[in-house]
Amino acid sequence: MAAPTVSPTVVVTAELIEGLVASGGYTHPLFNPTPAQRSSGVAAPLPGQGVLLLAGGLAEQSGALDDAIALVELKSVTFLRMVRAGQVLSLELTPGVERATKSGKVIREYRWLVREHGGDPVMEATAVMLMNQGSQE
Repeated sequence: MAAPTVSPTVVVTAELIEGLVASGGYTHPLFNPTPAQRSSGVAAPLPGQGVLLLAGGLAEQSGALDDAIALVELKSVTFLRMVRAGQVLSLELTPGVERATKSGKVIREYRWLVREHGGDPVMEATAVMLMNQGSQE
């Protein structure tokens, strides 16, 4: 198995969480603490889909997908820990199985592992990418 490429980092802020929760239309109480809860220190976590969104951006910033044409499939996504404001995340991309297409492109799987920077994993996924032929990992 090839060595992973590590992305730059992203800081999860309360404003980022609030913006994604509002833009995404999340209504679950977990993501919308009451004023009383907020005043007692309860803060909403980042929804898992928000973690996945950030992972996609980190994947692009990593340089590992510079020859990518498109994300074709997410085979599996597992959320391992809640992400909260103040955490710094990075992504490890590890290329895996690949096959050539009839048109001369390559379909390649990548393991995406989002970590609290330098620490515990918070999400893992298998992303399937359509790549230009000549791209190597």
